[in-house]
Amino acid sequence: MKLLISCFLIFFCIFFSNTVNAQDKSCTYDTSHTVRFTQEEMKTAFSSSFRLEATTDIVPIRVHILTNQFGQKADSAIVMSSLRSANLEFEQLGINFQLCSKIEYILDDRLYALDNYQEESDMLSRHNDPNTLDIFYVGAINHRSACGYATLGWNWDGFIVMLCNNEKVLIHELGHYFNLMHTHDDLYSKELVNGSNCAVGGDQVCDTPADPNVYGWVDFNCKYYGTAKDANGNSYLPPTDNHMSYSNQDCRVKFTPQQRTRMRYYYDQVGKKLLNCSSKPDFTVQFTSPSSKLSKVSQNVVSIGLYNNSVNTYSGILEYKLYLQPLQGNPIVIHSGTLNRTFGKFWADTIDLNIALTAQMEDGTYLMKLEIDPLKKIDESNEDNNLSEKQVSVYSSVVPLPDLVSLITGNTNHESGTSFRVNASHTNLGNVTSGASSTSIYLSSDSILESSDVRISLYSLGEIGAGETYRYQIDLSLPKD
Repeated sequence: MKLLISCFLIFFCIFFSNTVNAQDKSCTYDTSHTVRFTQEEMKTAFSSSFRLEATTDIVPIRVHILTNQFGQKADSAIVMSSLRSANLEFEQLGINFQLCSKIEYILDDRLYALDNYQEESDMLSRHNDPNTLDIFYVGAINHRSACGYATLGWNWDGFIVMLCNNEKVLIHELGHYFNLMHTHDDLYSKELVNGSNCAVGGDQVCDTPADPNVYGWVDFNCKYYGTAKDANGNSYLPPTDNHMSYSNQDCRVKFTPQQRTRMRYYYDQVGKKLLNCSSKPDFTVQFTSPSSKLSKVSQNVVSIGLYNNSVNTYSGILEYKLYLQPLQGNPIVIHSGTLNRTFGKFWADTIDLNIALTAQMEDGTYLMKLEIDPLKKIDESNEDNNLSEKQVSVYSSVVPLPDLVSLITGNTNHESGTSFRVNASHTNLGNVTSGASSTSIYLSSDSILESSDVRISLYSLGEIGAGETYRYQIDLSLPKD
């Protein structure tokens, strides 16, 4: 579990306008995990002896687009267009951004609109790959009032969060990720107009003129009309065309040579060691057959989907197993098999399994589990997504019995001590009407009912006819601890 300390972020806060002359508004930031290069290191980097590498390095990125129940999300076409613009801008550094995997769409109402640092931490701990540059597109950043923010040249797992789907904002945030500060920075000291302290003041880059923060002082012709003076009484002549300024977005078109050198130096010294696109496959499974009934007197067809959710190819034997887990008791293996082939990137296949159950198996409700690579023989990039499960009814057609199956749906992310509403349904998969019954809802760390599980709801049901479904909503409250 990754622990996010919010003050470790530098964030770029803007109130975004759809007009072509939108400007950026300043915020505060902290650089607790930022790599601080010495003056001697940067002097060497900026000297004529330092050369950018002739070859182009691939920086692996993962793009995560948060979406909500209404389907609202960032336009992936604009995301990809912004990345192409970023690649053109970073081409002079010998850096090219490439997707390490397909864009990940995350359906989560809670994380779609970030309201607090805990939600931000949850998003990162679940989805941020420590080996890639991760860019998250969200629907709101309410806890920061930001249009986008990034880590400032961290010496560990950095990231970017975007609200505004905008190439200018993305390039600005990428500058932060690669260790660039704002041109008007005064974290260490305010830069003087004469440049005498440019190595230690402002953005610590000497070919960006001193900047008082031009937000609100740039006209439609990209001219600065402010009257600010530095500590020596000299008038500022700040850059309005720099990507790291708070000038109008359309005015920001370039990095300076020393800014490019600083970013490349950070990448060579730090970033390159952190970034790599995993060469491992990532297998997942799911049930694809809609039926939730298994007969003991005839063959059953269970359809399963097998997937390699990775750009990496694997050749060899892939094992899978199918279990039936009673509500109490040990799991029963009902099928096992192997595939021996080459599994290419994003490979997918559907297999129909013919399953015969023994007459000795008791009628009732089971949890059917499908597991791929059950003995963990294959080294995967993610070992936690190899299991899929669904509730099924096992029955004998000669015995008239009801069979109630319950389903609870709703947002799965809730804080302790809060109340929320879920959708519930009860289906009678049997062949006769069920009598009145009661249903309990428990909090559990797994799918097995144990004495340590906490019951949070108990309610009564009336009769349900064979093949019928009863649907309703329930208000639930979580304990405080």
